[in-house]
Amino acid sequence: ETASPNAERSTTPGSAPITAPSATAPRPAAELGILPTTEVLLKVDKPTGAWFRLPVRAPIAAGERLLALPSYRPQVTLTSGSGITLEVVGAAVVELQAADQEGVLGIHLLYGRVILLNVGGTDNRFRLQLGDHEHQVQFGDVGATLAIGLTRKHVPGADPEKSPAPVAVRVHATSGRLQWRAANEDSGTEMTAPGQWTLDNGRLLPVAD
Repeated sequence: ETASPNAERSTTPGSAPITAPSATAPRPAAELGILPTTEVLLKVDKPTGAWFRLPVRAPIAAGERLLALPSYRPQVTLTSGSGITLEVVGAAVVELQAADQEGVLGIHLLYGRVILLNVGGTDNRFRLQLGDHEHQVQFGDVGATLAIGLTRKHVPGADPEKSPAPVAVRVHATSGRLQWRAANEDSGTEMTAPGQWTLDNGRLLPVAD
C-alpha cells in the first residue's frame, strides 16, 4: 500500500485552486527548461499553495514544483544543453535542480514516474534525488532511455506532515547503455537495456526476471 508524499501541503493540488498564469509573469532568472507542447503540466506557487497550468513554452526554473495529472505525460525540454528530455508521467511531482559545480542538471522526484531520454551526444550525465539519496546516471548512447518510479510506503500511525514516509524506487533501463552511480561512490554500475533495478537504502540492486 502506498501513501501520498510527505511534502509541503502545496504538493497536492487538492488544497488550493488551479488558476491561470499571469500573462505578465517575468521569465525566471535561471531558466532550466520549457514546456514545448500543450500537454497539461501544473506549477505550484509555494507562498500561496495555488497551482497554475503552464502555457506552451513556459519557462521553468530550478526549485519550481511541477505536477503531472493522471493520464497526462508532459515533456520538459531542458534548455541548458544537457541533451536530456524529461517526461513526467502522471500522477507525479518533480522539481528541477540547478546544475552542480560540474554543470550537471538534476531533478528531485517526490513521487510518481519520470522518463529520461538522451537526445544529445554520448556520455551525457544527469542527477537524481530519490528520497534521502542522490544519484547520477550517465547515458552511453544517443536514444538511451531510463524510467524511474517512486512511491511512498504507508506506515500505520505515522504523521506524513512530520516524518518522511519511506520510499520504494524502481529503475528501468529501456534502451541503450547507461551507468548508475550513487553520490558517494567512485565507480558506477553498468546498466544495459532491457533491465530492472530497485534501490535498497540507496544501493542499486538488480531485479530478477
